[in-house]
Amino acid sequence: RPCLKTVYDLRQPCPECRGHISRMDTAHSRIRNSIEQVKWKCINFQSGCTFTGTKKEMETHLDEECEEQDANCPFEGCQEKARRSTLLLHKSACPYRSVPCQHCKEDVPLNNMIQHLSVCAKVPIPCPNNCGRNPPRGEVSLHKQTECEEESVPCDVPGCRKLVKRKEMDRHEDEDMKKHVKLLTARLRAVDGTDP
Repeated sequence: RPCLKTVYDLRQPCPECRGHISRMDTAHSRIRNSIEQVKWKCINFQSGCTFTGTKKEMETHLDEECEEQDANCPFEGCQEKARRSTLLLHKSACPYRSVPCQHCKEDVPLNNMIQHLSVCAKVPIPCPNNCGRNPPRGEVSLHKQTECEEESVPCDVPGCRKLVKRKEMDRHEDEDMKKHVKLLTARLRAVDGTDP
């Protein structure tokens, strides 16, 4: 064992019995096998754990199963340490536990949810043009380009160059129909080469 070798190399007494260590030999394989088969009570037997098993089984039991063993909260950033039996209750209320964002479904630590919601691309926000719609934050630009009734857009008629709110485009087309016909006619003549 590395810890015993360190004690031996430093010429210190045995940490258990305080006796002098004269030499270190590896135990005979039969002795090692016998020791490995010894059944041990759980180190938490006084707290009520009834487990009995070999050293290897004991390690697994303590690391993963023993309800009386102290364990760390598994959530990143949480420093809570408690008996495994009470840790289950803590885990259900831990502020570091991950919960899905109701908008993007990404798992986010509960204590970071407010910060996440302030940048989440799927959170609905009011349109900056006050059209009454609430597009997702990541789609505001697309909303303004394609559907916002309050967005000013250029008239489609070549040469008109007028910016009109999308909701008023039909009225603009009706009111400026004569102007549009003249512009289109002039454009056609320029293309045909029949400009008067």
